[in-house]
Amino acid sequence: MFAKVSGHRGSKTQEEYARAALELALLVRRNGLAQACAFLGSGGHSEGDQDARAEARTQLARDLLATLGVKAIPEGTLEYLLLTRRALEAAEYFKRFAESVLEAERSAAEAPVEGGAAS
Repeated sequence: MFAKVSGHRGSKTQEEYARAALELALLVRRNGLAQACAFLGSGGHSEGDQDARAEARTQLARDLLATLGVKAIPEGTLEYLLLTRRALEAAEYFKRFAESVLEAERSAAEAPVEGGAAS
């Protein structure tokens, strides 16, 4: 996980990856793991010249799934719940590494990752 996050240091996606990583746990809690991964994997609401944002969010979704050791979200309820719990734990580390390695500040995430409203 550390290598995945630190790989963005100095890249054009550093700021956007850090912003998305800071908000990852909130996105999972608010929308669920499957919707959060789908949203991130789609690049989010990229408009116009937002290629770095879309690339960073898509990579964060890939990094999260790789960290969880899955290629797709499972359909079974119990397995999904356990994977969601692991995803929330992993999201805290993505956030910590973004703050330390990518030097992201909480203020960089004041505008939260745009996602669907809570159901």
